[in-house]
Amino acid sequence: TPAGESRPQISAKQHPPRPSTMAAEGSNQAVIFAKRPDPAVTPDCMEVVAAPTPDAAAVKAGHVLVKTTFVSVDPYMRGRMSDAKSYAAGFQLGQPMYGGCVGEVVAVAADTAAAFAVGDVVTGFWGWARLIEVDASKGLRKVPDALLASGAPASLAVGVVGMPGWSAFLPIKHIAKPKEGDVVWVTGAAGAVGMTAGQIFKIKGCRVIGSAGSDEKVAKLKELGFDEAFNYKTKPMKEALKEYAPDGIDIFWDNVGGEATEVALNAAKTDARFVMCGAISQYNLAAEERYPIRNLVNVIGKRIHMEGFIVSKWAAEFAEASMELAGYVASGQLKFEETVIDGFENIPTALCGLFSGRNTGKMVVKV
Repeated sequence: TPAGESRPQISAKQHPPRPSTMAAEGSNQAVIFAKRPDPAVTPDCMEVVAAPTPDAAAVKAGHVLVKTTFVSVDPYMRGRMSDAKSYAAGFQLGQPMYGGCVGEVVAVAADTAAAFAVGDVVTGFWGWARLIEVDASKGLRKVPDALLASGAPASLAVGVVGMPGWSAFLPIKHIAKPKEGDVVWVTGAAGAVGMTAGQIFKIKGCRVIGSAGSDEKVAKLKELGFDEAFNYKTKPMKEALKEYAPDGIDIFWDNVGGEATEVALNAAKTDARFVMCGAISQYNLAAEERYPIRNLVNVIGKRIHMEGFIVSKWAAEFAEASMELAGYVASGQLKFEETVIDGFENIPTALCGLFSGRNTGKMVVKV
């Protein structure tokens, strides 16, 4: 879940929806929040619209003008489409959506010239627009030169060395606290966070089981070094855990929720640690349709430590985590996988695709 974000300062003008009237090549565009999910997220919850083009010669004090090159779409965004009270402000109807992005600086204000220069590749949280003024004080940072020099894509700044990487690395450090030989089950293991978490657990000497929703994803997990991986759509989870962890699991990393959480509560050893990262199987369901977990009493008898998190809790450690993650990438210990969707206009489709498992690894849109 993100931290250090700033609300987008875009005045978006609604554009006619017919493809023939889309903004001309080179003009500015933004994505606005058009309607709330009911309950599933669909592409028409968002709309690509024309937006004013900022003046490169009149950048506001404290800001830089950025040309967006990559947009991150993430499961947590589903929560921000709800009008329910949450830990962070939700998207506002008729207003631009926003999230983690990578871009190139094209102009700077006089008071930001010491920190940023034209041509810098930067990352942070800003509104989904092709061209946008970003408040430099709201968590904007340069993508490390070492990452760019390595030949790795700049999109990793919103992937394995950015927020999804932090969301794996820091809860492992503070909640899971793995010991060599621990048996770990990671659900949603082919997603951006699950894939990273599983590999970090391997680095820490654990035996790692991953579950995912297709045979292709299972094969990818095996390539990445997971000890065992299975397709939960063809192999029942209860059966898989009996086979791969006959003595139980020490750590459960939950990205999925629902039935998987119930199975894990039965498979847990005494003093197991449960890291509750997400519940993507439940996000698009109405409250009465959500899976009723029936064995939470196991938390008591097995002394299970179950903890959810918002990664901004550890914001002071982001820079250190990025350095360590970048080191793992450079050494080859941590591999990454991306699903890259081309085209700014495809942001709505890309975001919806997260909830039907269309991504392997991190989903990003290349603008």
